[in-house]
Amino acid sequence: MSTIDTTHAAKTARELEACLDDYPDERGEILVEAAGQWQLAGDHDRAIELLTEAIALRGEDGGNARVTMAESLFDLDRDDDARAQFDALRRDRPPSPMPYHLAAELLEERGDYQDSLTWFNMAVSRLSDEDLATPDDSMPFSYGNQILVGRRRVRQELDIPPDELDESVVSPPDFADDLDDEPRPAPPGELRVLFWPRAEVPRAHHAWPQLVEHIDADAIMREREADNREVSAAGVARITLVPLTVAELTEFATRTGGDPTDSDTRMACMNEIAAIGATISWPPGRNAPCWCGSAVKYKKCCGRPDLGIDSR
Repeated sequence: MSTIDTTHAAKTARELEACLDDYPDERGEILVEAAGQWQLAGDHDRAIELLTEAIALRGEDGGNARVTMAESLFDLDRDDDARAQFDALRRDRPPSPMPYHLAAELLEERGDYQDSLTWFNMAVSRLSDEDLATPDDSMPFSYGNQILVGRRRVRQELDIPPDELDESVVSPPDFADDLDDEPRPAPPGELRVLFWPRAEVPRAHHAWPQLVEHIDADAIMREREADNREVSAAGVARITLVPLTVAELTEFATRTGGDPTDSDTRMACMNEIAAIGATISWPPGRNAPCWCGSAVKYKKCCGRPDLGIDSR
């Protein structure tokens, strides 16, 4: 998918709004997520309505809503109103680091590195001692480390010499690959995962319902992201995603005489795809397109820290 699917975003936003009464304890989070989808769909007025309601709830959700509101206002060239949201966030003083982190990343994306550093520092000040403890090398994707990575990145843009916090950052592993023309098993320390990209989920379900039991691509992508984070936290140094299409698996099975529903056939197909380098390294950069095929930035799609698990 080369462009954002605005129809899908609007559909997702409506589905989220329909859940509001069923999950009152998660109202703020749902409002912010629905507003983000309305932003993607281009309906900033509806996004602002939902965000205004979420802001009134205060706390972490209200803080996150203020940052999302600022983003909508920037998109509408209402820069002064957007900056006012940052001023209000300072006054609200939510205890969670997440709103400060989101504000820092939004300002970094806009090239306002000095203000971004200020917000990164505020996010760091809300981290616990445990969050700031020197992390193990197998844990580069923890939320605390994610904030420190962003802080170091902005300080480098400002040509500020590294300090103690910069030195404590655990960098994600180098995912550069050197593949030859022959199929081969995943090397030690690498998890190679075959997956259906978002647009392929309904096609795969139609072709092989015993393999893909439903067409809820959002749920499937969330589960894959959660699994990736879990195995990364467990110490797997490298995760390589291998996207598969119905057409590719059908062609491979026909050519080799295999059965698409057989795991050995899919494994052989995966190795063939990987051998030509048609793979995706996980995690992508936070501003890179999401691995799932949505064309939305990773940090706003599967890489969101509000999935309820640690992210990079």
